Amino acid sequence: MSPSTRTIRILAVLWPAFLATIVIEGLVFSMFEPSATRWSDGVGDALSPLAIYTLVFLAIWAAIAGAVALAGSFMVPPASKP
Repeated sequence: MSPSTRTIRILAVLWPAFLATIVIEGLVFSMFEPSATRWSDGVGDALSPLAIYTLVFLAIWAAIAGAVALAGSFMVPPASKP
């Protein structure tokens, strides 16, 4: 069973975005300590550093995946030669 074209395109967007997110998150959290920030949930309880790492990772991944998908949508397949 071979993967569909749609699955391959989705993975072609998510995988490079995932790798770039790892690098960017490393850079961001080498400058900022999550426990020093004052992020809280809707109730007012402080978020744990693990929750901050996770939320920031997912936000960066979504932003980069959107950029990669947009860039991929601009790609034009080469014209086939007769």
